[in-house]
Amino acid sequence: MNDRYESNATLDEIATRLRSSRRVILTTHAKPDGDALGSSLALGLVLDQLGIETQIWYMPPVPAMFKPLLAGMDVRLADGSHLPDPDYDDLVVVLDTGAVPQLSHIYPWLETRTDHIIVLDHHIEGDVGVADMRYVDRTAAATAEIVADLIDCLGDGPDRRTAEALFLGIASDTGWFRYSNVTPRTFEHAARLLRAGVDHYAIHDMSDQQHQKSRLDLMGRALASLELALDGRLAIMQLTQDDYRESGASIEDGHGFSELPQQIGTVKVSCLMAQNRSDHVKFSLRSKAGADAIDVNELAKRFKGGGHALAAGARFQGTLDEAKLALIQEVAQILGTD
Repeated sequence: MNDRYESNATLDEIATRLRSSRRVILTTHAKPDGDALGSSLALGLVLDQLGIETQIWYMPPVPAMFKPLLAGMDVRLADGSHLPDPDYDDLVVVLDTGAVPQLSHIYPWLETRTDHIIVLDHHIEGDVGVADMRYVDRTAAATAEIVADLIDCLGDGPDRRTAEALFLGIASDTGWFRYSNVTPRTFEHAARLLRAGVDHYAIHDMSDQQHQKSRLDLMGRALASLELALDGRLAIMQLTQDDYRESGASIEDGHGFSELPQQIGTVKVSCLMAQNRSDHVKFSLRSKAGADAIDVNELAKRFKGGGHALAAGARFQGTLDEAKLALIQEVAQILGTD
């Protein structure tokens, strides 16, 4: 048995299995982002067009700005009290993750039916036990790129609505085509989706220009907390429970803040530390690309987290001060300055 998290099936094989199914359940990681939502919605739309009964199960919260895209789809929320039918015996597709911790509430339901599960993912790390059939492409900038290729295997190219979902996934996971994960393939997909009728400005406006003032208040607090360590190579921002409460913002409002300190020339790694509870801290880690880039996936694994080489996350059991000290020690060790 191959215990490496890698592909063990082709997209053509996955397309064949999808076509032979009467029903398909789609799901993704908890707190779906643009790629998770866009890739699952795009595949759901195509399966519906093929006459395959499709449900999409998300683990909340689903960002409010994305909900209009889901109109007309059979979308359900999985939490501790609501899960898919225990007698369901058809196909399940997990998108944009293969990691058990990210599957949260729905994993107890998934783990009893691995022989009916397909994983489509572009992340470095995952758990091979989640699914018997996997397609993992670490060169894809987004899982939406994989789904775009899968849709080609299923038949005709995407219609406008499907193209919008795919564009959301690709654009959001590349920072609107700014990140180092962008490849010629990424732009080729984007060009094709624009030709299918996507209004790229409308997608950007919907996903990135509909925040509340509370998000900017929270951003100000994060920037005010900014500290540099290790000769300016590590930037740390902290948000406390009081920061969230007093600004009226949520944990999700801090999305993207960890990138802000990378505007400082000396910074190689930046981290936003968000306090969920007095003894629980979430790390959002970012690294600058380049020959001397620090692999924050490897850094996150030291805290039992993971993600991509340049973007990863982890959780720390302890106070913010303890979390900051632990992070500085680990980064110093990686840099050889401990």
